[in-house]
Amino acid sequence: MRATINGLSFDEWPRDLDTSFVITPGGLTGWFGGASMRREETARPYAHGAFDAPGFLPARVVGITGTALASSEDILERMLLHLSGLGADGSKKRLTVQDDRGDATWADVRLASCQIDRHPSGMEADFEVQFWAPNPRRFGAERSFPPGTIYHDGNFEAAPTFTITSAPAAYTITSPAGSFVVSGATAGGTHVVDMRTGRVARNGVLMLGVAAGPTWAVPPGPGWVHSINTGTFTAQIVDTFI
Repeated sequence: MRATINGLSFDEWPRDLDTSFVITPGGLTGWFGGASMRREETARPYAHGAFDAPGFLPARVVGITGTALASSEDILERMLLHLSGLGADGSKKRLTVQDDRGDATWADVRLASCQIDRHPSGMEADFEVQFWAPNPRRFGAERSFPPGTIYHDGNFEAAPTFTITSAPAAYTITSPAGSFVVSGATAGGTHVVDMRTGRVARNGVLMLGVAAGPTWAVPPGPGWVHSINTGTFTAQIVDTFI
């Protein structure tokens, strides 16, 4: 297993005896497995239970605990400077984790905390770093499909995007969730329909007031059949996990 972020790698075992960040057994937390749900709960007055309410996933907190190993005190000092400065400006970074099978998933995170405890030897240090992912979903491979069945290999619903080249001014994309209608758009060029937002862009420029209908996400499993009544599309969908 390997976790990488901003050019820094954390590994299950030392890959380089001169400079390594080694994850302790069980030291990667908050990445694999499910998550608890949050919801607004209102008790039913003078009755059992509560009113029904949808649940939502909270932000994800990822922790990495381990030991930094170096062949000299100078190398260790440079390693720890890199670690302590990782995301310290508050900016968003991409964390990628490759599991033991070689499959990789990623999420965009911000630094939550970083603690370092140097050993007396001067060439080792224990560390604990935590990252905060506002979007709790993990993402993997991107897949492309022509009209027909669209699927992904994640365990959470994933919203596709549709790219239509030499696009007509009006068309309808249909799935089991309903029909998304584009009309009065500027014909020609490349249209991109984003099911996450319901927005349509032409050559990268957003077109307003041209779309109507539901948006949808494809659930995990065998997939959904999608079609377009005029022209053709290429659908992109990303394996999505929780």
